Amino acid sequence: MSQLLLNALRETLIMVATAGTIAFIISVPLGIFIASISNSPYKSVQLIYKLLFNIIKLIRGIPFLLLIVLFIPITNWLISKQFSYMAATIAPLATAGILMLTVKVNDITYDIQQKWSATCKQFGASLKQNIFMVVLPEALPKFLVETTNTLAALISFSIIAGALGAGGLGQLAIEKSITDPNPPIVLGAILLVVAIQQLIKYTGSLVVQQT
Repeated sequence: MSQLLLNALRETLIMVATAGTIAFIISVPLGIFIASISNSPYKSVQLIYKLLFNIIKLIRGIPFLLLIVLFIPITNWLISKQFSYMAATIAPLATAGILMLTVKVNDITYDIQQKWSATCKQFGASLKQNIFMVVLPEALPKFLVETTNTLAALISFSIIAGALGAGGLGQLAIEKSITDPNPPIVLGAILLVVAIQQLIKYTGSLVVQQT
């Protein structure tokens, strides 16, 4: 029993860690970029801002189950290239993480820019200086909090993916609930999911306290 849970836990952590890393690498610069062009005096840039932001918010509103359905062609293509179903599922997981985190990073960056806008103009700071000397130092703790929240959400999404056969704790819980009933394993899987989510949030709060 313990080996089954450990294997499922390993698969879940691989999916979430990989998707979360991809989401962080893409979302932070993308969210900062979107916020940085929000107050541009150029109408064409304003149009790009509104287009990007609204598209991201629109897609973000799609339930994860439907997002997986939309990714079926890509998932099937990856599987045809000898990727496992678990590895192929990282694509919709990472996309969900990017959409969630980009909106949060944009909101945080925009608020800080508004807060320091007048001061930066008085000192003649460029946009690059504004971002690297003002926004990032103040926003980093908040970025970390939102990243841990995103990882916790991705744990839940990985359970949905697992229930559809992607592996991990979700698939194990479904299999041991329906096809091969084993209540202790199901309970163990549920407890592990809750424990991982709480551990991620707790770790995030500790990191923030040290920054």
